[in-house]
Amino acid sequence: MTRSSIFGIAFFIALAASPAMAYVGPGPGLTMLGSLVGLVGSLFAAIFMILAWPLRLYYKKMKARSGKGAAPVQTPPSDVPPAQ
Repeated sequence: MTRSSIFGIAFFIALAASPAMAYVGPGPGLTMLGSLVGLVGSLFAAIFMILAWPLRLYYKKMKARSGKGAAPVQTPPSDVPPAQ
């Protein structure tokens, strides 16, 4: 048997199947919808992070060049004993 004849037989068997007449309910649809929202959201987040990466590096470089980085840590005066 060739591949096309197997495909043809499977196609006609699928057409001959009778309906199941079963109630599925809203649960599987909501589950599929939630999975789809999660998948699409993660794809958008990944694309956004890939596109934002060069901009963040450029921003950090400009911030370091202008000297507006993190504020220096202030040390307490020497006459105050250290906290225990």
